[in-house]
Parts: sequence; C-alpha cells; structure tokens
Amino acid sequence: MAAYIARHGACVETQWLHADLERAIRAAARDLAKHSDAYIEFRILDLDTLIPAIVELQAASESARLGVEECEPTYPAPLGSVAGARVRLAQVARQHVASVIAYASAKAEYRVRLKEWEERQASAA
Repeated sequence: MAAYIARHGACVETQWLHADLERAIRAAARDLAKHSDAYIEFRILDLDTLIPAIVELQAASESARLGVEECEPTYPAPLGSVAGARVRLAQVARQHVASVIAYASAKAEYRVRLKEWEERQASAA
C-alpha cells in the first residue's frame, strides 16, 4: 500500500486500493483460532485510518521535497547552437574514421612483417 502511494503520489485515488485490500484480507487463508471474524473486521476497519495516514505521510514527503531550493550550477553554461554541435560531431566522426583507417593500415603492415619474420625463423631453424 505504501509503495503504491509513494510511486503514484499523494493525490492518487485510493478507493479501489481499499476495496482491493479488503477483498484480499477477506479471501486470505487463515487459522480461525488466531484470526477470528472479529479480528478480520478490525483489520479491515484499520484500512480506513491506515490509507489516509500513509497518504498524509506521502504528502508531507512531497511538500518537503518541494521546499528544497535548487542550486545554480557552478560551471558555465554550454555555448553554441545545434548547427555548431552538428559541425563538431562531423569533425569528431571524421577524426575517428581516419584513426580507424590508420589503425587498419598499420595492422595490415604489421601482419605482413610478422609473416616475413616467421618465414625467416622457419628457414633458419
């Protein structure tokens, strides 16, 4: 119950919640020696005070959060525009592609030299 109210806020409609909990309490398996009909009715009546109390706690929690002042960032706001960001993104993408091409070329050259070295080692042995 408290989790539902916390998730949906203090303004959530709780009539269905009360009815659903009442149905669940009445339908639950129970030991009649421990939980008589009077006990069950007492627990159902508890819902009339428990649900509003939880809603009240949630409202207090929400209002406390509203009272917190937001602090201004201590770093400068980003400057620029969407067009500028697109230009910068294109530059970074070109640099990345160029570095990948250079890496692939260096790796291919390394493999050629490694194969030559392995062949020399095999012929020397």
